[in-house]
Amino acid sequence: MDVSPDGDYVFVGTRGPTPLSGNDKNVNNAKGSTPGVGVIKVVDGGKDGQFVGIARITNMKEEKETADTHGVAVRK
Repeated sequence: MDVSPDGDYVFVGTRGPTPLSGNDKNVNNAKGSTPGVGVIKVVDGGKDGQFVGIARITNMKEEKETADTHGVAVRK
């Protein structure tokens, strides 16, 4: 997760259906549905946020989605 330089948005990495690391297959703690970068608008002076959307990524291998965002950083 990282904040835009002006503090108006937060960007978060979202996990895909095939986690490449950090997943316990007994509970699927890192398994997601939409790999990409989520965008959240900061509101109420940083006390709340409004989900804007997801910039999806993809990496299909043998008809299986393997994209898995591990982190995100904003250049400042």
